[in-house]
Amino acid sequence: MKNTTLTTISLTALTLLSAFGPALAQSFTTLDQNPNTTQVVADGRNVFQLRKNGDIQELLGGRWVSVDTNGTNTLMVQADRTFLYCVKKTGQLWRRWGQKWELIDPSDLPTQQIRGIGGKLYALKRNGRVYKYSGSGQQWDLMDDGDNVKMICADNMENLYELKNDCTIFQLFRQGQFNRIKAENNSQIDAGGGSLYSLRGDGHIYRTSDGSNWDMIDEGVGTLQIKADADNFYALKQNGEIWYYHGNTWAQVHDAAPGLAAIEADSGNLYTYYRNGLVQMATSSQLTQLWQRNARRSSIYRKMQPK
Repeated sequence: MKNTTLTTISLTALTLLSAFGPALAQSFTTLDQNPNTTQVVADGRNVFQLRKNGDIQELLGGRWVSVDTNGTNTLMVQADRTFLYCVKKTGQLWRRWGQKWELIDPSDLPTQQIRGIGGKLYALKRNGRVYKYSGSGQQWDLMDDGDNVKMICADNMENLYELKNDCTIFQLFRQGQFNRIKAENNSQIDAGGGSLYSLRGDGHIYRTSDGSNWDMIDEGVGTLQIKADADNFYALKQNGEIWYYHGNTWAQVHDAAPGLAAIEADSGNLYTYYRNGLVQMATSSQLTQLWQRNARRSSIYRKMQPK
């Protein structure tokens, strides 16, 4: 395993550095605060929310507007810059293009996760099987007929990855075969920009670009969620801190915040969702400024580490 411990920053130790600057959360703009919100997804410049009653809302002209004309029983949503997708509690899967919704999966087989990117859609069913939407009609291709897939992720370079219940990772190659990636004890995965990221059971975060050589990019603990988009990577800590990884350097971009439940990232923008329904956003330029300011402080800490 390729080890880069000497260039890795402990996020736990770097928390001490955040006390030297103003509240980082001030750089985030509030988009909404509705206790009925259960999910937030982003699609370039478009932002969507899912309400507890299953209604889907889109931020248009500064206000939230319902965009679901197929009832209010939606279970989950996903966006990919081309389409908006939703899974109904009945198991059906719908796709929205422009203002029109179309039924693309009439099956009543429960869906555990959907992942859409670049006009392609993957679905993980609760029976552990993975499907890929053909792109038209209601035709789906079975990608994996196993029964132990826990999580899937895909990136903008058409790479599809599976996290199995035994904590192993598999990658789908163009010839239609899944190959195992050498990595153990994985608890979460995400992909972006040709890199695969893994949150391990011990709390460490690793990255690989070739599926063989892993770099440990965080040796800290307490990570709640990892999130990647095409060019950026973030870690949400259990105390609500958010760290932004760029240029092999971490920088804190959000203060500790009780109740911060999840993050969403797309096109360089970062979105936060709180359990009380608060939804906030920081733009790519704001995050770059935060990273530049706090990465300089981080470098002070790095120089103090033994070599």
